[in-house]
Amino acid sequence: MKFPDGVYLNDQPRQPWRMCPYCGELHDGMTGMNDRPDVTPDDGSVMICASCGEFGILDSTAMGSWRKPTRDETRAVLADSTVVLAIATVRAVRDKRRS
Repeated sequence: MKFPDGVYLNDQPRQPWRMCPYCGELHDGMTGMNDRPDVTPDDGSVMICASCGEFGILDSTAMGSWRKPTRDETRAVLADSTVVLAIATVRAVRDKRRS
């Protein structure tokens, strides 16, 4: 872990700040849904906000580099049971923190 420059946290590269398009929370870290720390997100990747539990799409051209999904993207995301489980898990953790 390197600080205060914030380049690494727990041996993972820090990501550029991204803003949730729903709640405005700023995020500078990401966790993939696999065991491969070498895989980094790119445009089109699904992002789940750890604060509000909503999902969006990584988009370097959008304000905050993260945007709300289109209807087609929403249908595709909700058709993927792995992503739906991840969204439900993030929301359950969020709800537990709030209670």
